[in-house]
Amino acid sequence: MPNLYQLSNELIVLEAQILAEGGEMTDEEKGLLDGLSMEFDEKGENIIKAIRNYEAEEVANKAEAQFFSERARTAANKVKGLKKYLLDNMQTRQMDKHEFGTFKAAVQRSAKPSVEIIDGTTIPEGYVRVIPEVRELDKNKAIDHLLKTGEEVPGLEFHFSHFLRIR
Repeated sequence: MPNLYQLSNELIVLEAQILAEGGEMTDEEKGLLDGLSMEFDEKGENIIKAIRNYEAEEVANKAEAQFFSERARTAANKVKGLKKYLLDNMQTRQMDKHEFGTFKAAVQRSAKPSVEIIDGTTIPEGYVRVIPEVRELDKNKAIDHLLKTGEEVPGLEFHFSHFLRIR
C-alpha cells in the first residue's frame, strides 16, 4: 500500500520488522526505536507520519471489508432466493426429487418445526420460561455523577486514561 508520507530509512527498516511480527511492538523494538540516530523532533515527526499511514490503511481496509461483507450478503440473498424459487417450482409440480444434469435436488421437511405464538395467555406454564430481570450498570450515568459532583459511586472504581492527540 502506498504511504502518505515518506519515512526515514531507519524507521522503514524498523517498521518492516514490526510488521513481520504481527504489528505489535516488542520491548526490543521499542529499544531500537529509542536508539534511532535522529533528533527527537525528527523522530517524532517520522513516528506521526507512520501513524498517519496506518490510520489511512485502517480506513481503506475497513472500507474494503465493508464492500466484501455487502457482496457476501448479496450472494447469500441470491442463494436464498434461487433456492426458494426452485423449491416453489418443484412443489408446484409435486416433485420430491429431480435430477438436473449433474445435480440432484430433493424437497425435504425440516427435522424440527418453527414455532409461532398465536395467543401467549393460553400456553401452559410448563412451556414458558421466565427470564429474571437483568441488572446492568449505566456507565454514562456513573461517569456523569463523578464529573458533576467529584464523588465516586460506591462499588465502582474509575480510571482516567491518557492518549495522544495528533493535529
